[in-house]
Amino acid sequence: MRLIVAMNLEQESRFPIDHQYALAGAIYRLLRCADVDCAARIRGAEEPRENDKPPMPFCFSGLRCAKRRVDHEELWLGPGRVVWRIGAPDEPLLRAIEAGLLEDGSIRVGAGELAIDGIRFAPTPDFAEGEGQFVCLSPIVATVCGIGPEGAGTRFLRPTDGAAFSEAARANALSKFEALYGRAPKEPESRLVLRFDAGYLARNPRGGTKRVTINGNDVVGAMAPFTALGSPALLQLIYNSGAGEMNGAGFGMIEVSNRRAARAGSRVVHGRRTEPELTGAAQLSGASSVCAVTRRGRRSSTGRMRA
Repeated sequence: MRLIVAMNLEQESRFPIDHQYALAGAIYRLLRCADVDCAARIRGAEEPRENDKPPMPFCFSGLRCAKRRVDHEELWLGPGRVVWRIGAPDEPLLRAIEAGLLEDGSIRVGAGELAIDGIRFAPTPDFAEGEGQFVCLSPIVATVCGIGPEGAGTRFLRPTDGAAFSEAARANALSKFEALYGRAPKEPESRLVLRFDAGYLARNPRGGTKRVTINGNDVVGAMAPFTALGSPALLQLIYNSGAGEMNGAGFGMIEVSNRRAARAGSRVVHGRRTEPELTGAAQLSGASSVCAVTRRGRRSSTGRMRA
């Protein structure tokens, strides 16, 4: 499922262009405040104890705003609404993050501070058909050992690597599945194939890739629309916890494309009826599982977001 955090900038504000590291730090800080054991398990900072839950993977998008511009190595957002999405297969994890956000009422990323307007939960789409069309909200990272442009050792795969990229992403998904459920998936549960849009790759000057610098290290990932074919279990997994590697560092968050959402319309997901995700101001009205916060993290009397 997804936690969708809506924030507001009253004036144009500056952020690091590669701000995933700062957002990851904010998430871990929120988890430490809300649930110390939760954050420790995710980071692998403690040896697992008997009957402990497996690590809980998560993913998140960058800050998204209708008004944005890039000036050299700086990202300028606003004024206006900013949306941040966080996904995880584990609802308690998202509840812990929500609790921290409600308590703080804002988050600071670099020199910019964002006041939280509202938070809502969005359920996982229905992947019963075993297929989904997706766009990338952050680059999907897939690596192999070898010699490449980055030198000897780890080589970043590109979407033009085709089957090799798909298989690396599948192997990563299988590892996540086993960590979460304590068993390896079996056929047909283990099926997963990623097919990037060949027309987009041909048109894009970077071949559908994006390079992100984190702590002085370059990370290359796929940033292109794709179709995923596979078991509903693995499709849900990559949607909730991220596709590919380094999800906890801000990579691999995907979203169902608007074309698929428009065809799907309203449908029942896990016993609940859901509508295609709204955007802009409409996103903040009439949503289920909605809560509002003030600067001090208090809920409104109506239990709804401020529009």
